[in-house]
Amino acid sequence: MIATIIEGLDLAASETLTVAQRNGLAELVADVGPAVHNGTDWTPIANDNAGTFSYWRINGQIREQAEQSTTTCANVFTATYPLRYVAMVDRDGCGGVETARAAATAIRGTERDLRTSLGANLVEVRSVSVNVDSAVVARQEGLPPIEPGKALLSIDIQLAVTGRASCFDPCENGGSFLCRIIEAQTWAKIKACMSEAQIDAATDDLCDGGTSCTVDVVVSVDGEEVETLPDLDPCEAQTININISW
Repeated sequence: MIATIIEGLDLAASETLTVAQRNGLAELVADVGPAVHNGTDWTPIANDNAGTFSYWRINGQIREQAEQSTTTCANVFTATYPLRYVAMVDRDGCGGVETARAAATAIRGTERDLRTSLGANLVEVRSVSVNVDSAVVARQEGLPPIEPGKALLSIDIQLAVTGRASCFDPCENGGSFLCRIIEAQTWAKIKACMSEAQIDAATDDLCDGGTSCTVDVVVSVDGEEVETLPDLDPCEAQTININISW
């Protein structure tokens, strides 16, 4: 579930805060700083070649509470996630307070889509706080002083998810947030969000891409094969005239 949550929140934040490398969920590792696990070890996020980047981390204890649903007879379960989003951005492009606040607003706007994607009863962004003091954020995240052309900001949120306890299986693959949102939409709504280039690419892939869709037609008379007509287009009307001379 947490991977799906992070994917949805990250897509929202990226609409406003543009970075070169989005790292998803990370952890603060002693003597390493913010890092992502590569399966066997930790890969630092902030290095000499990092440029602009972003990451998420769980910033405290996840609180869980069982309660009675107001809409069904079944008991439901609420988990509250304390999450922090950290972004290193170019100061001349995205370093302003208002830009960070716009990203926070976009994160708040994910509630309905997250509820759809997670199959939850309710998703609430209960609180949001924004810090654009680069020096303070750097100390909190164990990062070196920020160079003048960059800005480091953080957005802390408390996200509460309410649903059946089985939905919170930590080992269950929740699937792609983006795919679940698309699956829940009509084609008209999906197309309205697409650029002309995306529509052209989809048309090429769905109508012209892949293997050939032509067919070979075998013509038989009285059970005897007399000819094979190759590479006919099944989407076009075809006329086959057979003249039999006695």
